[in-house]
Amino acid sequence: MNIKNIIFIIIFLLLLILVSPRIKFKNEFSKKTIPKNLKEIDNYLLKEELQFNLEKNTKKEIIWYKEAQKTKYSVVYIHGFGASKNEIYPVPNNIAKALNANIFFTRLKGHGINNKNAFRGVTTQDWLRDIDEAIKIGKMIGDELILIGTSNGGAASIWALANYPDKINSAVLISPNIFPYDKRTNIVYYPWGRQIAYLITGGYNKFETKEDKRKEHKTIKSYSSKVQHVDAIIAMMGLVKLLNSYDFNVIKTPLIITHTPNDHTVDPIKINEFIKNYGGKKKDIPIILLENSHAHVPIGNQSYKSAQNTSYFTKYAVDFINKTNKQ
Repeated sequence: MNIKNIIFIIIFLLLLILVSPRIKFKNEFSKKTIPKNLKEIDNYLLKEELQFNLEKNTKKEIIWYKEAQKTKYSVVYIHGFGASKNEIYPVPNNIAKALNANIFFTRLKGHGINNKNAFRGVTTQDWLRDIDEAIKIGKMIGDELILIGTSNGGAASIWALANYPDKINSAVLISPNIFPYDKRTNIVYYPWGRQIAYLITGGYNKFETKEDKRKEHKTIKSYSSKVQHVDAIIAMMGLVKLLNSYDFNVIKTPLIITHTPNDHTVDPIKINEFIKNYGGKKKDIPIILLENSHAHVPIGNQSYKSAQNTSYFTKYAVDFINKTNKQ
C-alpha cells in the first residue's frame, strides 16, 4: 500500500468520525405544570403515578409532618440509579422528623417498574423534568428546602444546586455519581455511542445483587431494578455530562456529604475532587463501618453495618443544617 492510499484512508476515517452521530445532552426540557393550591398536590401525584404499574414503596409521595400544610423546612429525596425512595431508609425520614419537616419522595422516570423495558426511551430530559417538579413541590410544602440525593440522585442534586441556587437551603449527598467507576460508560460520548452501547449490552444492563440474609435490619422493603434498558445508562451519562460542565467552585449552597473510599460503583477520586472544588460551606463525614471493601451506599437499613451508620450520619446532617441556619 503506497503513501497516497494510506493518507486517503486516514482522511476518510477522520471524515467518518466527524460526520458520525453523537448523542447531544442539552440542559433543556419541558416543565411540568403542578397545582398552585397545596391542598391539590396529593391528588396530582396520585393521578400521575396511577399511570404506571409501580412496585410497592416506589411511588412519588409526600409525607406530611402533621397535616397538609407548609412547614419551615421541607425535605426532598432523590433516589439512585435503578433504586427507589426507601434505598437509605430511614435516613431521609429521620432528618425530616428532626426538622419537623414535610418530605417529598420523587421517582425518576422509568424507576419502580418491574419490567425490563421500563427504561426504554427514557432521556436525561425526562429526569431533569422530574427534578424540576421535585424542587417546585419542595418549595410548596416548606419554606426552606433540604435536598437529599444518593448516587445518581446525588448527581441530580448537584445539577439542581447549579440550576436552582436560590431555592435550596442545604444539600445532603450520599456517594454522588460525579462519574461512574466503570469507565466503559464513556462509550456513550463517542461517535456512534448509542449504537455501540446497544451492540455491547444487547440493549440491556443487568445488575448482580447478593441477597442479605440478615433480614432483621430490613424494616421496610426497598425496590431496585435488576435489569435496565440501555437508554437508562445513556440518560445517566447525560446527567453526569451536564453536572461536570459546571464550575463547582461557583456553587455556594451548604453541603454535607458522605461516601466510601473504595467505591466500585461511582468513582471515589471524582468525589474527592468535587469536595475539594466545591465553593460553599461543606462537611465531609467519614464512614468507618462498611459492609464490604467496595461498598457504595454506606447508610440505611439495607444491610447490617450500614444500619449502624444511620443514626451517626443523621445526627451529623441535622446538626449541620441547624448550625448553618443559625448563622
